[in-house]
Amino acid sequence: MGTLAVDNIQHTDGSSAVTLNNATITTGTATLTGGTIASAVTFPAGHVIQCISKSDGTMVANTTNGDDVSLISHVITGVLATSKVFISITGFIGSSNMNGGMQLLRDGTSLLEQTVNSRTGFYIEDDTSLASLHSMQSFVWSHLDDNPTTGTNTYLLATKATTTFYWNRCENNANSRAYSTITLMEVAQ
Repeated sequence: MGTLAVDNIQHTDGSSAVTLNNATITTGTATLTGGTIASAVTFPAGHVIQCISKSDGTMVANTTNGDDVSLISHVITGVLATSKVFISITGFIGSSNMNGGMQLLRDGTSLLEQTVNSRTGFYIEDDTSLASLHSMQSFVWSHLDDNPTTGTNTYLLATKATTTFYWNRCENNANSRAYSTITLMEVAQ
């Protein structure tokens, strides 16, 4: 393989198009330095700017009525002020008689709410039984947050008004465990 060494790339009219200097690339509209993208970079709508993910095996067992218990969270710092954030969550629920729901929060503010039989959240189960006290059911959910705050956003999945709830484990066997995953993608508008 050969190596191409240049200091400048020019337009056909002789004007400078790109200047290369170690880790810095400078064009007429933006500078890329050490992997940081300046806000002047234009991405097409729908383009994924960054994708981060976190897996967590923390188990939650038998919450009580009125508790809002944290299940999994992750932080994303947006590159562009106009971006949206796509949230994808996969987890496991275990309970023979789950009563309650879950809520998704961005920086402490609930993003989606509904009420069913006095239970509140975006995901609600009321007297749903699993096959046994030793089973878990998968939970997969996604949402596009089209109005995140500029800068850093913390997304948190938590229980909401739950009486009996198990996360990442079944009800009757703490040795039956699972991992939940939260993935955050910054998407250009």
